[in-house]
Amino acid sequence: MTADTSLELFARCRDGDEAAAEEVFGRYLERLTRLARSRLSNRLRARIDPEDVVLSAYRSFFIRARDGRFDLSDGGDLWRLLAAITLHKLRRQAARHSAEKRAVGREVPFDAELIDPAMRADDAAVEESAALADELEAFLRELPEFDRRVIELRLQGATTSEIARDTGRSERTVRRALAAMRGRLESRLERDGGGRGIAVAEADRPRESAAREMRSGRVSSRRSSPRSTAEDPRMSLRFEDYTLRRMIGAGGMGKVYEARQHSRDRLVAVKFLRKEFLGHPRAVDRFVHEAGIVADLNHPHIIGVHGIGGTPGGGRFIAMDLIAGPDLSRFLGGVPAAIADAIEWTRQLANALVHAHAAGIVHCDLKPANLLRDASGRIVVTDFGLAQSAVADPESRLLAGGTPAYMAPEQIEPACGPIGPHTDIHGAGAVLFALLTGRPPYDGKRPADVFAQILAAHHAPSPSAIREGIPSELETICRRCLAPRIADRYETASELCDALVALN
Repeated sequence: MTADTSLELFARCRDGDEAAAEEVFGRYLERLTRLARSRLSNRLRARIDPEDVVLSAYRSFFIRARDGRFDLSDGGDLWRLLAAITLHKLRRQAARHSAEKRAVGREVPFDAELIDPAMRADDAAVEESAALADELEAFLRELPEFDRRVIELRLQGATTSEIARDTGRSERTVRRALAAMRGRLESRLERDGGGRGIAVAEADRPRESAAREMRSGRVSSRRSSPRSTAEDPRMSLRFEDYTLRRMIGAGGMGKVYEARQHSRDRLVAVKFLRKEFLGHPRAVDRFVHEAGIVADLNHPHIIGVHGIGGTPGGGRFIAMDLIAGPDLSRFLGGVPAAIADAIEWTRQLANALVHAHAAGIVHCDLKPANLLRDASGRIVVTDFGLAQSAVADPESRLLAGGTPAYMAPEQIEPACGPIGPHTDIHGAGAVLFALLTGRPPYDGKRPADVFAQILAAHHAPSPSAIREGIPSELETICRRCLAPRIADRYETASELCDALVALN
């Protein structure tokens, strides 16, 4: 790679060239992921996904590059810049996950969850808490390191003098930074139609008052009424019935919070559709579609959905069972599972697929990150956002999305066949492969590279080529699930389940 090539790519990214952005993504993705993984301890590796960190770093890079925030003079600067952003993201996540070691009376871990657990959902601040969290996340991503540190310390209740000592700046500089950021944030919220002003902290405000306000995420409203939304008959849950406690997960479409449902006196998981998708009817419909699909499925290995509701501010949320445990991707941290565990977890997955397929539902996005593990070792399938009907007319069915490394050929190229239960059989085989080897069956720097491997494969990949000691019968099961031709796979999830049971 020459310096000119690197600088040209950066310049094209800055100009919004999507092809250049894809090239930068593919060129450095693997190196950045290895870098992030190498900096994680074994303890944090089970809680932090290096790929999530890298994807977050890329989002920040592309946004800031288009805004003209970077100026590179040497080709090597592009790698150094991406590496610096990635390590900064990694440090922030590591600090957040280690927050319990800090002084309880002073620490409020910042991960966009500025919500007081004692506040009820009918408080004006909590009604828009998810939208506010998105705004704060985006705002902080764009700040220089000094400004971001000032805000983080203020959120933790630090005084102006304490922030000055921590950052090595004068109190006057800190006060000016707080005032400037308050104005920028208020302008941003007004520009985005929120009309909200956030009290970052005036210099003369008593510390206790400012810290209490920031810890609760309280906002002052310049408009007394929330933005109006049309009544949706699908919204059966009342937002006032829930108190948000903490954020427990986030994805491309939404964020998930632990919450208390007061009418049932129980803890649940509440998934919010991200604010930026609320104006897109197709995104809202897909979100509601997911809730409707899973609500009809009642099985111990499938996440239970209680219903869907809307917030007074126009948001959408799904209430689900709260599973007290990580997904398999985080639980394993890139390390292969024990053979017995891989067999048992895949058997439980197959058992869930038997039920879903009998109800006419194909998941279409099976992967370790979508399989939760509770304290008893039970596996629960979640995230049916890409699910499709198994009996729909192929001509009317959407071309399924998914996670590239776990997708079946028919999800990429319709000529390979229709999407159906056999698609989930392939997905189950991909999960089994990942459990046995610590990596997906297909790998590449770019989605296009992965797709090319999947479509060009004449034979299923072999997990024993990566890990020794895999029983031949288990290898046969895995490769049959992953067969490129639909006719060569197991016909049903029940047949797969029986094959796994026979190994014991």
